[in-house]
Amino acid sequence: MEARQGAATMSSMKQLFSIQRSTHGDVGKVRCSWDPTGRFLVTCGANRRVHVWSRSGEKVHEIALRGSGPFLDASWDSAGETVALAQEKHSEVILWSVHTGEQQVIETSSAPTFISWSRVGALLVVGSQ
Repeated sequence: MEARQGAATMSSMKQLFSIQRSTHGDVGKVRCSWDPTGRFLVTCGANRRVHVWSRSGEKVHEIALRGSGPFLDASWDSAGETVALAQEKHSEVILWSVHTGEQQVIETSSAPTFISWSRVGALLVVGSQ
């Protein structure tokens, strides 16, 4: 997996760093999400270990998801200070703070099917079926 920076054309893009496939487990898809400021990248694959990377490719933090379901999504708040993490078939949403490194677990009534932060303010939507 490679993190790139650039405009609309591939020729103007610059590789920032690359991540070894084994970091996420050797099978399946890897999901990723840049924070809105472009400082941090969250990645997660089949091994259900969420990695937070700096823009230069340094691993900032690692979070082991507790459920057995695959990683569903990561959603950053509008300031890029907190990321929400969700898993399929698991009723917890994890909030991770960039500044403190602390995690907060939110229990939901059923497993989420999507998560999304508001573009203004600290409002997180967690949807389920």
